[in-house]
Amino acid sequence: MRINCFVENIDNRNDIVLDKKNSHHLKTVLRAKIGQKIIVFNGKGDVFESIIKSIKNNEVVVESIRHQKIPKPPFTIDLYQSLPKINRWELVLQKSVELGVTNIFPLNTKFTETKVDKKKYRRFDHIISSAAEQSEARWMPLLHQTLTLENALKNIKNYDCSLMGSLFSNTQTFKHVNWNKINKIALFIGPEGDFCKDEEELMVSSGIMPITFGTQILRTETAAIFGLSIIVYELSCRL
Repeated sequence: MRINCFVENIDNRNDIVLDKKNSHHLKTVLRAKIGQKIIVFNGKGDVFESIIKSIKNNEVVVESIRHQKIPKPPFTIDLYQSLPKINRWELVLQKSVELGVTNIFPLNTKFTETKVDKKKYRRFDHIISSAAEQSEARWMPLLHQTLTLENALKNIKNYDCSLMGSLFSNTQTFKHVNWNKINKIALFIGPEGDFCKDEEELMVSSGIMPITFGTQILRTETAAIFGLSIIVYELSCRL
């Protein structure tokens, strides 16, 4: 089994001292041994092939034997998601990491199901880093603070294309998107029951293309995973 370990700040590229959480996980859960190989990464493209040098009571030290810089992904994929219930939101975070999302923007919309206490961001960061360890994502998405829809729309000018999942009738399908001209794309996903009519009209007037996800109504977390998967597939076909 290959062990991947996320360390946010790596100051020394020779000996890397793991924090208490990672040290406990390696020592107690994985029962790692001195000399065992481990991959340490910082979520910003730096990957250190390492070996475990020492294991003390609450501290594991690894020695880096090879450093590799992974280039940034060629595409920017940003998710703007109206906040669902916490358990569904955590699933969205996990799958966004696995699918290679660049930025995650929680949205506060008319039908938003929950409000997030800033204290919960520590848990959200843990979910993101754990998903990166599992999926070997070397560039982790940045989780932003909650935005109103109006403030989120100020970012639209930064994208080559912006899409939103929509239950309304005047929608396009993914085949109508000109994928060959896209390097930066945003996907907007509404809450259960979708964006309200006024929100959708505001988004369309801002240049966002409403997209249908098929004939069946999807849960908000399913819609995010579905939409992101298609975007990743279409953009990857150009590589």
